This record gives sequence, C-alpha cells and structure tokens, in this order.
Amino acid sequence: MYRNAVAVQMKNVLTFALVVAAFIGSYCLGKYSVKVTTKTEVKYVDLPTVHVSITPRETGFEIPNIPQYIWYIEVDTVTLVETQKVDTAAILADWIVRREYGGTLVQDSTGTIDYHAFVQYNRLQNISLDYTPRYRVEHTTHLIREKYFPFINLGYLNADVTIGGGVFYGKWGASANYMIGKNAFGASIYRKL
Repeated sequence: MYRNAVAVQMKNVLTFALVVAAFIGSYCLGKYSVKVTTKTEVKYVDLPTVHVSITPRETGFEIPNIPQYIWYIEVDTVTLVETQKVDTAAILADWIVRREYGGTLVQDSTGTIDYHAFVQYNRLQNISLDYTPRYRVEHTTHLIREKYFPFINLGYLNADVTIGGGVFYGKWGASANYMIGKNAFGASIYRKL
C-alpha cells in the first residue's frame, strides 16, 4: 500500500512537472517566434495660413506736365523748328493701370511663403504675404506576427479540476488536458475563426 501511494504521488508530481515544463517550453517557443515589423509613415500637414498685408501711406499724387520735345535742326543759316506730338492718353493709361506681381518666395518642408504686390501710379500700393506653415507628422506602426501562440487552461468539470495547455500555430491549435480527480488525460484540436 505504501508503494502504491508513493507511485500515485510520484505520478502526480511527474505530471505536474511535465505540465510546467510544457508551459515554459511553449512560452519560450511563442516568445522567440514573434516577428515585429516596424513601419513609419511621414506626412506633412498644412496648418492655417497667416496673412500679412502692408499698405504704404498715401502722400497724394500729382499729374505731371505734358512734356514737349523740341528739336532744333540747323540747315545752313535757316533754323527749322520741329515739334513732336506726345500721346498723352497712352502715357496716362500706362500710369493709371494697376499691375499685379506675385509668386512664391519659399516652398519647402517647413511651409510656403507667397507674395502679392500691386503697383499703380508708379508706386507700390499694397504688398501682402501669405505664410502656410507645415507640420511633420510621423506615425510608427508595429506589426506583430506570432507564429506560435501558447496557452494554458484550467477548468472544472463534474466536480473534477482539469488543467492543460497547448499551442496555436497560425489558425490551428492543439492542447493536452489532465483531469486531476480521475487521473485521466485528454487531447483537443482547435481552429481560430
């Protein structure tokens, strides 16, 4: 009777040691089979535009006198005076027209600076700057792929405690269970959905 009790106790200890060894082994197998992939995305986000407008002080303007060009051409002793007509309307139209100049001063990863200038009456009427800052956003994604995924289970069935463990490989898994009260073993196969 003593030998039988020692054999049962030894079988329980051996079973427990086997379950613990299977758990530790499956844990290490699962831990070292994990593949981590890092993916970094960089985006530039435009922030709200800052608008600055500068208008020079107006000091008034004067309409210039219409110039008369006179040339003196001397032929022997007779002096001939020749005058040239000036197109006053064309000069005034060119003077009154409003010209717009614009372009991009800077365009890089930190932002864009655009300018717009208006010239009329041979003077700068208005200049404006538009600054659109950019903000760099980095998004890092870690993809974890597990080849082996170990698990343990503990259950209670018909007044008996069951312990077990197993491993998933991809979508398929297998486990071994031990029912303590009945000294019975069982095995199961699983599939993830």
